[in-house]
Amino acid sequence: MLPSALSSFRVQNLTGAFLHRTLLSRVDVDLMVTVVCRPWNGERNAHKPWEGSIRMRQKLIAGIAALVFMGVTTLAVAQAPDALQLYRSGQYNAAVQATLAEIEQMPRNMNAYSVLGWSLLALNRNQEALEYGNRALGIARFDHRIVHIVAEANFRLNNNERALELYQQYTAIQPQGVHIPQVFFNMGELFIRMGEYNRADIAITTALHHNSESVNWWVRLGFVREQINDHEYAEAAYRQALGINPNHTAALQGLARVQAVVGG
Repeated sequence: MLPSALSSFRVQNLTGAFLHRTLLSRVDVDLMVTVVCRPWNGERNAHKPWEGSIRMRQKLIAGIAALVFMGVTTLAVAQAPDALQLYRSGQYNAAVQATLAEIEQMPRNMNAYSVLGWSLLALNRNQEALEYGNRALGIARFDHRIVHIVAEANFRLNNNERALELYQQYTAIQPQGVHIPQVFFNMGELFIRMGEYNRADIAITTALHHNSESVNWWVRLGFVREQINDHEYAEAAYRQALGINPNHTAALQGLARVQAVVGG
C-alpha cells in the first residue's frame, strides 16, 4: 500500500508547475519514491546490510524536508495579496507593490505586468507605466493588454506617433476588445493633434458607432467637422449631443457657431 499511497500523494500535490518553483525536481521525487518503496536488495548489501538502510533513511529525511519547504512556499504564495483585487478596489499603490513583488518572483508574469500597468495609469504615473510596459512588450510583444497600456501611456505623454501606432495595433489584435470605443476616440484626438481632421472624423465616427451615448464625443465630432468646413454635418453632430444632454454648454455653443456660418 505504501507505493500506491505515495504515488497518489505525488500526483495530487507535485504538479509540474509546482515542482518548477521549488528545489525538488521530478527526478528527485521519483528517486525518493523509488528508494522508499523498493524492497531491500539483500544480495547487493548482504555483506553490510545496515548501509542500505542508513542511505534509505537519509534520502527519505531529505525528501520530507523538501516537501515541508514546498508546503511553506505554497502557504506564502497563498497569503500573498491579490493584486487584481487591490486594483479593482481602488487600492492602486498597494496593487503596484504587490505586482512588483510578483514580477520579482516571476519576471515573465504578464498578468502581473498588466495589473501593474493599469495601476500606474490610474495613479497618473504615466512614465513608469511606459517603462514597465515597454519591458513587458519585450517579453510578449502581442499581448493586447500590454499593447493598450503602452499606447495609453504614450498618448498621455504626447508621444503621438508611437501612441497611434500602438492603438492601430490594438485594433488589429483585439477588434472586439473592451477598449475599442475609447481607442478609436483617442486615435481621433491624435489626428486632431496632427491636424489631420478628415482622419479624425473617421476615427471619432467609428468610436461613436461603438458607443453612441457619449455626448462629449459628439461635441468633438462637431468640432472636427467645423475644421473641414462641413457645417451641415457639424450641426448634425451638435444636435446629437444636445439630444443626449440639452444643456451641454459646448454643444450649444458649437450649434450657435455653425448656424451663424450657415445663416450668413
